[in-house]
Parts: sequence; structure tokens; C-alpha cells
Amino acid sequence: MNTSEQIARHMALMRCYMEEAREAIAWTARYFPTLSVHGWGVEPPSKPAPHHVATALTFLDLSGVERCTRPDAVERCSRPDAVDSYGWKHRAEEWGAALGLDSYISNGEFIIAALWRGVATTQKAGTPNSACVLHLPPDAVWHKRDRLHMLPRGRRGKSRALGRNTRN
Repeated sequence: MNTSEQIARHMALMRCYMEEAREAIAWTARYFPTLSVHGWGVEPPSKPAPHHVATALTFLDLSGVERCTRPDAVERCSRPDAVDSYGWKHRAEEWGAALGLDSYISNGEFIIAALWRGVATTQKAGTPNSACVLHLPPDAVWHKRDRLHMLPRGRRGKSRALGRNTRN
């Protein structure tokens, strides 16, 4: 399969994520009322965009990022130097842009996707960010130095769009 066929396949999959993104936005609005489009405790100038949340969900499912859903794991990833939701949202933006998806995801939209996927996360004190227990293995899709060195190589995560749900 060539690159354009891979991108077309992922674009079709993205459309499947839109309904799930709408559900995730409604769910987080109900259960996490202090989470806005820009993060925890920030007044929302606008509502989360489903296509941005869908890009974040796609990143979590298809990029090769490994996620932990154990709530007790957050303590291990809440070091000051650990990548938080704001850092992960930038990785998701670059990954999405390389595939022709949205090149912008707000911090809150990424947190919505992480919560919906059941990623172990907690609000970082004094910031709008979350500590997220995510890890990019060395052979993953995104690397800081060489950016995207390959396209997604298949689904590592599970998705409701694919008939399975990982949210607890």
C-alpha cells in the first residue's frame, strides 16, 4: 500500500471517529465540568471541536503511543520533567498534520480524548495541564528529532469506531 492509499484509509477512519468525539465531549462536559477547551479551570472562549478531539483519539489509537489505564500509575509520570497533556497535544498535532488531519488540537481537547480512552491522568497543580501516563517507544511513529519517519503502521489501541471500547 503506498502512502496516498494509507492516508486515504486513515481519512476514512477519521470520519468514524467523529461520532465518538462528540460523545467524548458530552461525557467530559457532564463528568468533568471544570475542564474547558484550554484545560483545567480555564474559562472556555469556545466549545471543543469534534474534529480536533477525533484527531487526538486517532493519535492515541494509531500512532504507536503506549498508554496506561491504571490510576495508580499517574504518580510515576507526574515528575516535573515528564511530558504533560500540553506536550502530548503538540505531538498529536504534528502527527495529524502529517496525515492531512487537523493540525491544531487544544490542550483541553487532548485531555478529553485521553480521559475518554481511559488514560491514567490527573490535573497538574497550578496549571491547566494533566499528567498523562503515555509513552512513545523508540520505534514509534513520532520522534522529536526526525519528526514523522513513517506513517501509522496499524492499530495498537482499540476504538469504539472499530467496534471496541477501551474506556472504563
